[in-house]
Amino acid sequence: AVNGQHLQPDSITGGHLAEQSVEERHVKPGSITLEHLAEEVYTSDLLPDGSITGAKLAEQSVEERHLRPGIIKLEHLAEETNISELLQAGSIPGNKLLPGSVGTLQLSTDAVGTTELQDEAVDSGKIAPFSVQSRHLVEESVQGYHLAPGAVSAEHLVPGTVNPEHLSFRPVQTAGSREAFQQFGMTAFMFNGDAESVEVTVTFDESFGHTGYVLVAMTNQPFFHASLKSRSLHEAVIEIVRLRENSQFYGVVSWIAIGSPQAKPAVNQVPFD
Repeated sequence: AVNGQHLQPDSITGGHLAEQSVEERHVKPGSITLEHLAEEVYTSDLLPDGSITGAKLAEQSVEERHLRPGIIKLEHLAEETNISELLQAGSIPGNKLLPGSVGTLQLSTDAVGTTELQDEAVDSGKIAPFSVQSRHLVEESVQGYHLAPGAVSAEHLVPGTVNPEHLSFRPVQTAGSREAFQQFGMTAFMFNGDAESVEVTVTFDESFGHTGYVLVAMTNQPFFHASLKSRSLHEAVIEIVRLRENSQFYGVVSWIAIGSPQAKPAVNQVPFD
């Protein structure tokens, strides 16, 4: 007999309600606020997934303890945070570098040493002209095939280093330090009738430096006697004398001349008495 029309507004209080008599159907949507919730019901289970936006968070309220490991990715970082300080020293291995990405600008001064160079990596094109000096050469590293033709001149030879065994010809050895030049030859001669002597002129292949050279001569027959009559820089006159009571009228004279090499202009012939 008693229904809602018999009750005055606000006449039913909490004391008129039996325990657990208020069900979900009795609660008006949106009527329960934070003040109606007990402290123990403040859990994440009350919040649907994705219900909390950035606008609901107080400034600087998210701390390191609130972040799950591995949830921050590159897309979450602002552009100004992409700096080298975020990388640990030695954290980038070689396989992370793009081929050809390391250039001269990325290398610090004196960064490339001998350990970074491969064996035989430095060729002649990498060596600046005149950069190889004597201090870079090990002892006995310069061989004969390194010398260009005509590269060794008199100024490169230490005095006394050239000995007879180094020469391609047989030199004339002299006492002291005098230079000697040797020439030799053979010349035929013939007497005219009953003449007792004949003169033989021998011409040198090269003139001597002065007329003080020594000339010796002999014939191929025991019937003749040879002696030096006169001499000049480029020739000498040998007189052949025939012994008496000898009918031999021809022969060959052999001669050897040794003296100083050509060093001065030729002088006039000096007779030899």
